[in-house]
Amino acid sequence: MAVCPSELRERFGNLIGELTVVQTTVMKNKKQLGITIPLFQSHGFGNIKYAQDAGDAAESVLFPCGLLFAADTLPDSNLQKPVLAAYRKAYEEKFKTDVSSFGGYAWDALSLVVEALKAVLDSVRDVDVRPLLPRVLAPTLVLHRRLDRAVHVEAGRYVASHIHSAHFIELEGDDHWFFAGEQEPLLEAIRRFIAGLRPACHDVAAS
Repeated sequence: MAVCPSELRERFGNLIGELTVVQTTVMKNKKQLGITIPLFQSHGFGNIKYAQDAGDAAESVLFPCGLLFAADTLPDSNLQKPVLAAYRKAYEEKFKTDVSSFGGYAWDALSLVVEALKAVLDSVRDVDVRPLLPRVLAPTLVLHRRLDRAVHVEAGRYVASHIHSAHFIELEGDDHWFFAGEQEPLLEAIRRFIAGLRPACHDVAAS
């Protein structure tokens, strides 16, 4: 079911508001009850608004987070400082609110994925497998999107033409990764290919 951006904002906006009430209530109750033992929060407290909304009750509360909130206090020699400052500036200019550690974690995770994909592409870009193609004897399906932005479709045609009895299917689209772009034509091609193999598999098993 598709959900429009306004619905997402409404749903998550309400959720964030409820979480803020819960987080601040704990701190305010601690102060009102005169509890003096330290209050340790978890990573789930990684939004500075929780502390701001609690006011004086947030004093001395401890919680783990990255250096994002303290980027301005880091020495210039710290390699993370320019990265944190750039992220914070971009985030606050776009969303008109303070950064949270949650967004920082998500940014780090996405950045790791992007860098990993770059490393994979760099590692395989110059590998020449052409001499090995005629040695492939297993049933082979080669799928390639016609306007692939990373690898020209001619490369897919070449691979298929040099593998014995390989099936080549040219799909519409310009995405390179199989998990991106239109999925159904790709999945249907795979289903048809596998269905065509089944009789041969049964024959081998029977013999």
